[in-house]
Amino acid sequence: MGRTIGLCLPMGDTCDSEFAHDLMLATAYHAATSDDAINVHMRQGTILAEQRNELCKMAIENDATHIVFLDADQRFPKDVFERLIAHDVPVVAANIAKRRRPISPTARRERPDNPDQLEGVWPDKEVRGLERVAVVGTGVICIKTEALLQVPFPWFAQPWLEEQQRFVGEDLYLMGQFRRAGVPVYIDHDLSWEVGHLGKYEYKMDDCIAERALADAGHWDHARPDMQVA
Repeated sequence: MGRTIGLCLPMGDTCDSEFAHDLMLATAYHAATSDDAINVHMRQGTILAEQRNELCKMAIENDATHIVFLDADQRFPKDVFERLIAHDVPVVAANIAKRRRPISPTARRERPDNPDQLEGVWPDKEVRGLERVAVVGTGVICIKTEALLQVPFPWFAQPWLEEQQRFVGEDLYLMGQFRRAGVPVYIDHDLSWEVGHLGKYEYKMDDCIAERALADAGHWDHARPDMQVA
């Protein structure tokens, strides 16, 4: 008997066509290559914490063994479900690039010299496999239901931090819940290179210069001949 995936899709009024394309391929591919059941749950709204809580409840009520969040501004490979679930860990996610500059990764790890402070988990093509982290965004994430039930409801919330004069993001709140409960959270370095974060961007001449520098450094392998530099 296969597993039951509660596929949770928090939505606004619309979603990107690239996301819809990847979602169609991923669900079709997993249905064709596994015995898993996939129950698709969608919740529209503007309050992410509320949407995510409701989606988790829907997944649990439908006997999900694994809760997979795919946000509507993400891109991902067709085998995303199997790759996340195959790790067989309580929580595993992709490390995602933020979609506004300055661009940085969402994953944070404890600093070796001071576990009370966190540092960014920056991409490195030499680093593969899983890494345990303290914080990661929930745009592409797989949570075992048994792990989620180890923390109190609400799983997602956006409390106000008076001293810092800001709200806590609903995903950071969940990470804090996991940390307090001793639930380990991991990122998949390999999958992270295949996940994209969709957003608006104004392209300018500075970007041409930056792109050229990346091509010269060997970070892009898709440059056409007319883009190559001496």
